Amino acid sequence: MNKISGARAIVECLKSEGVKYVFGIAGAYLVPILEVLAETPEIQYISVRHEQVATHMADGYSRHTGKPSVVLATRASGASNTVLGIVTAYSSDSPVVVIADLPPVQSMGRGEYQDFDLVALFKPITKFSYQVECASKIPYILHKAFTIALHGRPGPVFVGIPSNFFSEEIESSLPFKRHGTWMGSQPPQRIIEEIVDMLLESENPAILAGNGVNLSGANEELRMLAETLAAPIVPEYCQLDLLPTTHPLFIQDREILSDIDLLFTVGTNLPDFYMWSEVPKDARIVQVELDDAQVCKVRPADIGVTADPKATLNAIKHNLIKKIDEETRIKLKKRYKRIKDLKERFLSERWPKGEWEASPIRPWRLLRDLRETLSPNAILTHDSGALSTHWLSRCFDFYTPKTCYCCLGGAMGFALP
Repeated sequence: MNKISGARAIVECLKSEGVKYVFGIAGAYLVPILEVLAETPEIQYISVRHEQVATHMADGYSRHTGKPSVVLATRASGASNTVLGIVTAYSSDSPVVVIADLPPVQSMGRGEYQDFDLVALFKPITKFSYQVECASKIPYILHKAFTIALHGRPGPVFVGIPSNFFSEEIESSLPFKRHGTWMGSQPPQRIIEEIVDMLLESENPAILAGNGVNLSGANEELRMLAETLAAPIVPEYCQLDLLPTTHPLFIQDREILSDIDLLFTVGTNLPDFYMWSEVPKDARIVQVELDDAQVCKVRPADIGVTADPKATLNAIKHNLIKKIDEETRIKLKKRYKRIKDLKERFLSERWPKGEWEASPIRPWRLLRDLRETLSPNAILTHDSGALSTHWLSRCFDFYTPKTCYCCLGGAMGFALP
């Protein structure tokens, strides 16, 4: 039976997972993998000048395409340089796979050069952090890592591989199979009907929407549900591209949450404390999340489900339409007008008065001119900073999903790595 090196097994696994790009910095211990990559036209290796830059580039690629990306790092300092970028990827639901070499197995724990516990370092900031125990397990562990990175709410993973495994030969007949994708599940009909009844009973509902909407491609379903229910959509922090920001129901002013009686959350991560402080204590909560760890994470939910937002929102909308009678339709029409008036007032007050010709140029002038210059589907990357986020959310309009990428992890240098 034919055998291949561990290094070639790694590259074959990347090919089977559909990886197109690998980001990183060449290191002596990584040469066996880099040599195989050089012979693999299906995968392009992109060299950078710092590992944090590699993770930001991988993060950006994964956010925009929804596909996994790979960062190849050397042991110890090289891998640890990716930490800030991985924190950002973890906060942004990006399926970034970090592969790092480790000291040879026989040298671990004996003071080997650059022998650090990288698995422990990455465990709190990834969905999966693991050290390959023997060369023959390379395909299995990498397949598992990619599956975890993409399953449910996506996120980064870390795999450490002892460098002596790169030259060790393993069976080439091991399966290199691409994992299936998880999508399309929705709650049972009984739960859908309970949610619909709660929405119709509510006098003043609101929708809190997060990145899970973009991840599942549920943007149109979100719009249709909000319009059917006549409920405002409040975006989670920095999620400004879920719907056109000019939509009458897309409200960026969190104060609208202060008098709601029901909050419907969909695809959120961890909404920040200040947002939740606006929500009345007696408001009922319905959560539709990709990750069950998010359900009841901040506040107890009256109904909490783990399901695909796209399928679930579609099912709720269809059941909602069936139950709306003429009396309810009149009530919803009045509510829609009230929210639309609030949005128009926000838009009329968005621009500070005066100082349009001031020097140096003011933030609102810069953002207005930038918006007028760029095409509607231009992609804007935004670095860390609460003040700049404030002006961006107030003065810059987005029209297309996946055109606003913010640094949720707080690392500087994300916008232009």
